Amino acid sequence: YNACALLATGSVECWGYNAFGDLGNGTATDSLTPTSVVGITSAVKLSVGDDQSCVVLSGGSMMCWGYGYSGVLGNGAFNVSTVPVAVLNITNAVTIAVGYDQACAVLTTGVVNCWGLAGLGQLGNGSNANSDLPVAVTGISNAAISVGGSAGGKTGPPHRHGKEPPRRDGRPPRHGVHRHREGPPESAGRGAGTKHK
Repeated sequence: YNACALLATGSVECWGYNAFGDLGNGTATDSLTPTSVVGITSAVKLSVGDDQSCVVLSGGSMMCWGYGYSGVLGNGAFNVSTVPVAVLNITNAVTIAVGYDQACAVLTTGVVNCWGLAGLGQLGNGSNANSDLPVAVTGISNAAISVGGSAGGKTGPPHRHGKEPPRRDGRPPRHGVHRHREGPPESAGRGAGTKHK
């Protein structure tokens, strides 16, 4: 529901849906036109996920913003941020891929780190527990590119009742985790979570 562009200057502009701070401009107000992501001036890579985005900065550090109750912001917290926050413990990222509430980065060493939603093992570390910090993908030490998650929730665990309600705007339901705007999922940091749209 939102889009972002990495500019030649190293800044990032986003527009569209913003209920979870998706635009990174310090507000939760939707925007029909591009708005500047706060504090980003040296981005070299950008990946836009479901309700969050991440950038790799020129020095190899990373920042993310938006919906983070699954831990996908990588800042050691399960929360929402309307402005970019630093991904902890990564200083040598080469590229980034953000999927449905999880993110992965390839490091200069060839190691892949992932964080966020893990209900179906998306983090690749042998666990299905969500992580708000990057964890190493088991057995990979020579990665060249990162594989992103699919959009539309296909990487998320199924709704606990087996069927999702229609979206508020009348479109068909997405398959996977669904969302609500009221706050964190009832088991933030552990289970799948819920976010209705």
